[in-house]
Formats: sequence, C-alpha cells, structure tokens
Amino acid sequence: MRIEQFDALPERQAVLEELHWGLLVTLPRPNAWHVKLQMKLTQLLQPAAAGRGYVVMELPFRAVSEYDLRAADVCFRLEGALG
Repeated sequence: MRIEQFDALPERQAVLEELHWGLLVTLPRPNAWHVKLQMKLTQLLQPAAAGRGYVVMELPFRAVSEYDLRAADVCFRLEGALG
C-alpha cells in the first residue's frame, strides 16, 4: 500500500493505524502510563530544545518515503525543518 491509499482509508477511532513498509499495521491506543511517560520525556527534553527546535509527541514521519507512515512517541524537530 502507498501513502495515497493509506490517506484515503476511513479513520477508525478505536485504534491507531500506521503504514510499515507498505503494510497496514493496527496498533492499540496508548494507555495512561504510556501517555504519562511521553509527557515526562517531553518536559525533560524541552529545555535542551529551546531556541533550536521543539519536542512533540506522536509526530508522523516517513521512514520510507512512499510506503511508510509512522508516529514517533516523542521526537525533537528542528525549527524550520520541512516535511
């Protein structure tokens, strides 16, 4: 499956879906412990990112341009980075 086909799928609220190497992968929604850990990591990394970029949770990214769409649990993004 390609990104365009993935984007055309109807959104389902009960699960998260990602595209891994062209295959649709269904993931459960994160539990409370997972979200709390993401928030804590974001808070810890934020001071180091100040002035250079920002720290976010669940940021979509493409590991393989046409066949991959995933979400990073926590990531640093350079200020002004494209994509």
